This record gives sequence, C-alpha cells and structure tokens, in this order.
Amino acid sequence: MKYSEPLRAQLLVVSVFLGVGFLLGVWYLICSFLRKLAYEKRSVTFLSDILFFIGAFAVCFASFLSYTNGLWRLPALLSAVGGFCLFRLSFGFYLAKAADRLASLVRHCFA
Repeated sequence: MKYSEPLRAQLLVVSVFLGVGFLLGVWYLICSFLRKLAYEKRSVTFLSDILFFIGAFAVCFASFLSYTNGLWRLPALLSAVGGFCLFRLSFGFYLAKAADRLASLVRHCFA
C-alpha cells in the first residue's frame, strides 16, 4: 500500500475536485432557481434541497471512486468545497441575481 503519492497525482486530484465543486455550484444554482420559482411552496423547497443533496452526493461519490480509488480524503473534499465557494463568489453571484430576476418574471407572468 502506498502512503504517499507523487505530487503530480495529488495536483490532479485537487484540480479535479476544484472542478467538481465548481460544477456542484452550478447544480446548486439550478436547484435554487427551481426553489425560487415555487416561492412559498414548502414541498418544492424540500424536494429541490433533497435533489441537490442526492445529486451532490452522487457526483462526489463517483469522483472519489474514480480519482482516489474510493478513499475519502480530506484535501480532495476541501478542494471540492473550495471550488463550490469559488463559483458562488465569482460567477454564481451574478448568475444568482439573474436567476432571481428571471424567477420573479416567470412567477409574475404565470401568476
């Protein structure tokens, strides 16, 4: 059993999980848009949250299986969290505002 991996393999895992976190930020934006469309319906809010968590777990599980041989490693998980935060603080900030406006427009048109 190898206890240390080459630096190149570690950087690959970190960069892949940064991308996974970034994609999870996009998935969160889609689920929050669905939540904002329903506005006051608690059941839709609950279902969109469950949909996000199931999707996020599936993506993380598949990524851990393929890139770390099924081992849940803290640096990889922190890289995914960092990618998620990177998306939310950069593109996600502006896209969330646009999604809010679009959701309110759609609710207004169909209400």
